[in-house]
Amino acid sequence: MFAIFDMDGLLIDSEPHWLAVEQSVVKRHYGLNIDDDTFRSMQGMSTLNIGQRLSELYPTAFIEPEVFVKQILDNMRPRLPQVQLMRGAREMMNYVADRGFSIAIASSSPLEFIQEIVRQNRFAVDVLVSGYEVPHSKPDPAVFLLAAERLRAKPEECLVWEDSVNGVKAGKAAGMTVVAIPDPHTPWPEAFSIADYKHDSLYASLTALKSNAYTLG
Repeated sequence: MFAIFDMDGLLIDSEPHWLAVEQSVVKRHYGLNIDDDTFRSMQGMSTLNIGQRLSELYPTAFIEPEVFVKQILDNMRPRLPQVQLMRGAREMMNYVADRGFSIAIASSSPLEFIQEIVRQNRFAVDVLVSGYEVPHSKPDPAVFLLAAERLRAKPEECLVWEDSVNGVKAGKAAGMTVVAIPDPHTPWPEAFSIADYKHDSLYASLTALKSNAYTLG
């Protein structure tokens, strides 16, 4: 089987760090006070796409997306060693590796961040894909389709784990079977109804996986 995992908010508890950095940057550099739900609605998107979206929403702030990316990443990079694994992440990653799954991490984070998290946690992963490698980030399916291509898998052979609405939409648009572990702070939890399976934790998903509860295609 081919397993594709999102990273931020699914395997690692990084979303609070991203939110804190985003809030700090837009206030310090652009004088903006943006509510948390606005940022959460963009969860799963690349920082570049978030910068582009903010420049459209707040044209008088004169946000240059490429500059915004550097500001965010420069502030996020020192936080990476502090980021903890999500509950069940270690057990899930060990299980799929031990069972011989072909494994990819397909994240909207920069490749250097993905590599650092994999290194810190010694995950056994076959393929790493960053949203910065494709023209459009989630909810566009490009990052998942590239992961499948690198795994040499057909989309319908892939099982995707996601925590964001944009990620779930991307997985479904890619023609893959999607397991949602919803972020409890998502403003629109009902949007996860499009997922093929939904659990409240990776532990629950692991139990389902062990009992062969997932059907592909």
